[in-house]
Amino acid sequence: KVGNLEAKKGEKKQGYLKIRNTELSIPCTLINGVNEGKTVAITGGTHGSEYPGIEAAIRLASELTPEMVSGKIIIVHPPNLPAFQAKLQYIGPYDGKNLNREFPGLATGTITQKIAYTITTELHEQSDFYMDLHGGDIHEAQISFVIYPELGSEEVIRISKEAAEFFDMKYIAKTSATRSAVGSAALRGVPGLICEIGKSGIWTEEEVDQYIKSV
Repeated sequence: KVGNLEAKKGEKKQGYLKIRNTELSIPCTLINGVNEGKTVAITGGTHGSEYPGIEAAIRLASELTPEMVSGKIIIVHPPNLPAFQAKLQYIGPYDGKNLNREFPGLATGTITQKIAYTITTELHEQSDFYMDLHGGDIHEAQISFVIYPELGSEEVIRISKEAAEFFDMKYIAKTSATRSAVGSAALRGVPGLICEIGKSGIWTEEEVDQYIKSV
């Protein structure tokens, strides 16, 4: 159960997750596998114009089925729907805030802070692992790389780093940003990673395919 959405064992549920204390809802898919296992949360689109991660999250939500899954998968695609609709780099249109600098959020804050609060309380707090899928924003021509949080317990750091190596990137970096989505999750005992694939606010089939295989 994630907010107002629920999927029983062996079910897949797609709908809109309500952001607390707002009129906003964001696209969310729950996949409750036929076999027991851990819970993985995935967000694609913490920044609204980083399209490779958004497209990968949408396709994963469409293609994964309960029969393919041991455990549970929560996918939000995208969490920063206002920025996605406004085609804005980094910031949200209502408050000018960068969602990836507002975690763990605030239930009574601005819309961006309320999105962060909902992601924290509904995804992070019931997950065993978290992946935040990014991509080169409109103004960025960057090399693809993966980042793991150097925060939390030694076990959280170890799992995060080992998982980052599965993304088969030339570059792996570490972060100590506590207000990012993955950093905030790590401080709550949830290992995870951020990946950056693509550049300049565009995506290719090769990039999305790399994302899906890595996830």
